[in-house]
Amino acid sequence: MSEANRQIEIPGMHLQREIGRGAHSVVYRALHDGKPFAIKIASGLGGELSADARRRFRLEGATLACFDNPHLVKVFAVGDHGGVPYIVMELLEGRKMSQLLDSGAIAE
Repeated sequence: MSEANRQIEIPGMHLQREIGRGAHSVVYRALHDGKPFAIKIASGLGGELSADARRRFRLEGATLACFDNPHLVKVFAVGDHGGVPYIVMELLEGRKMSQLLDSGAIAE
């Protein structure tokens, strides 16, 4: 596990490895009571985030949690621990979108 992973602690979650990274967040595979989850954590590890960035991150999680749709990831929790905002989501495993797009047109 990298040094960055060791600095992140979410109560009840065991972070296993990074599975994705975007411009404003990092997603980790995690376990809770032996079940896999995805944890999205705002970039900057909390202290470097502006108040507006924290608000937008929490709003993203809260908004997504309002939907129950088979085409959207399920959100189980939105929180902040030690200044680190996070979203706990179902873990959907498969190919990355970039891999799908590289393989050609996606059928309807």
